[in-house]
Amino acid sequence: MVLGYLFSYGYVLLVLLMAVIAEKFKLLSQEGRRKLVHVLLVFTWIIMVTYLRGSIHMVVIPASFVILNMLSYLSAKKAVGPSVPILSSMERTGKDETPGTVYYALSIMIMSIVTLVNEQMIIPCGIGLFCMAFGDGMAGVVGKKASGIFAKPITKEKSLGGSIACIIFSIVGCELLLLFMGQDPAFARVALIGILCGVLELPGHGLDNLTVPFGCMMIAAFLL
Repeated sequence: MVLGYLFSYGYVLLVLLMAVIAEKFKLLSQEGRRKLVHVLLVFTWIIMVTYLRGSIHMVVIPASFVILNMLSYLSAKKAVGPSVPILSSMERTGKDETPGTVYYALSIMIMSIVTLVNEQMIIPCGIGLFCMAFGDGMAGVVGKKASGIFAKPITKEKSLGGSIACIIFSIVGCELLLLFMGQDPAFARVALIGILCGVLELPGHGLDNLTVPFGCMMIAAFLL
């Protein structure tokens, strides 16, 4: 149990430190730093499953980040506290700010509760979270860099290039999870999950951090 806490919080701090270093040396843009954190933090799920599976402690860790991210979001919105976000590497500021980071931690917390109730849901829940981290995360990066036909908007916030990236990187994320968990690659079924993830990622304003993990979790529970 103690190792689970140490490794989980230690890993999160390491990722945030990497983002701070990237900011200090201008290695990444603000959005690039956010997406780095968005992608890498999902590996906390692997740590929690390894050390805290079947324990309420697997819920405590993401619950603590729901609270912290909520404070960060409110800070960025200048609703409480200082005007600079508590976790500046994770938040946007001003009119671009969304509660996406709160939804991110909330999704992990709810998935942890689901697996606590039914341990057989560990893989589907992990699939949902890795689709959120890799698919949704990289969609934002690629979407902002897209040009030509790939820059064609699908919705107000989503582009064709971003949606294609979401599909591809969702598949990559799913296969990584299955590799870590010692499961069969099941590429055809994972590819279908990736395609459907591209649809689930279309809602904006941070809601994709809810639609993607829960939608992909339910699809994975049916297919895998």
